[in-house]
Amino acid sequence: MFASIVVTVLVVPALLLFLLNAAMTEGFSGKVPQGSNAMGLVVPIFMAIIGGVFLLVATWVCLGKGGLAWVHVFSVPSGVVATVVALGVGLAANGVLIAWMERMGSWVPPMGLLCGVVGPLVLGGLLLASAWDRPESVGAAAVAKIAGAGVLVMALLGLGMGAFGAYKYVRHSNENARRVLEDRVAFEQKWERIRARSPMEALREDYAQMSAESPLWVFIASLPDRSEPECREFIIKRALQVPDFDEQLGRTLTDEHSRYRHGCLDLIRYAPADVVKAEWAGPLKTAILTTAAQIKKNPGWLTPDEFSNPHPVEHVRAMVDAVARLGETQELVQALHELEHAIANLPRSDARDGAMEVLIVSAGG
Repeated sequence: MFASIVVTVLVVPALLLFLLNAAMTEGFSGKVPQGSNAMGLVVPIFMAIIGGVFLLVATWVCLGKGGLAWVHVFSVPSGVVATVVALGVGLAANGVLIAWMERMGSWVPPMGLLCGVVGPLVLGGLLLASAWDRPESVGAAAVAKIAGAGVLVMALLGLGMGAFGAYKYVRHSNENARRVLEDRVAFEQKWERIRARSPMEALREDYAQMSAESPLWVFIASLPDRSEPECREFIIKRALQVPDFDEQLGRTLTDEHSRYRHGCLDLIRYAPADVVKAEWAGPLKTAILTTAAQIKKNPGWLTPDEFSNPHPVEHVRAMVDAVARLGETQELVQALHELEHAIANLPRSDARDGAMEVLIVSAGG
């Protein structure tokens, strides 16, 4: 009696879950939720899985009770047959639900009703009958034999769906793994080629991808790191083509970012003589005074910083050379004196001595 009650407690909720799934999917012919509403699809999937598990457990309980002793298929033990059938029916119900979600075709609604509703109902009915009646009576009933044969066919169909789904999953996983491997190889090959480029090749490729409207700082930011004359000439030639060059040079030369000021200073001292303008003296003075103020505020300014100030002593030399290139006006010379005073007050170090030497040589010249 207890086993029969347990089977009933498992079968009835399972059948209700499958019926509720059919209602939620409008008989597997309703519109599949899209977008944010697709999150709701987890509910019918969860219900189909729970329903299948309940039927399987109910089958095992019924087997333990001896209620399925009437099952005979080619001398295969009833326990094996019943387990295979329960698994197959559960897989079939889940398979047609997935087919509906994937919108696989017009065959889904009728097959959904057959495998998602009729199959579980027939199996549930057989389990209830076997739990509450004698095996001899159930096995002798023609309707039980017909129902058993039908549910066996649906179970085999479900097992086929499961096998096909497993095959598709493995195939999809293998394809994903292959694509990931190909992407990784392509990525490594790309970066190997990039690492193998010469500085000039790198500049040509990078600049070819830049817009004609790219601002000045994009180009001059790399000048402090380039010592090759060919690269320096290429960068300056492209920088001179930016829109409103003089206005951008004045704004970038007075920027708080040391690398940008250094890049502009390099442009001034290495640009062709016919493009150099005396009007750049005003922003140059501001750049020198900005650097002096930063040194007074930050005693570690002469310590190289790869990102913002990679070559501080060379930065000082660039200011001196830029003044010489534009002409040593009183204002520019006074700005250099301010810079020299700021550096002279720094603690003694090789960088401080190197910067002072640059300034002293300039003053001596």
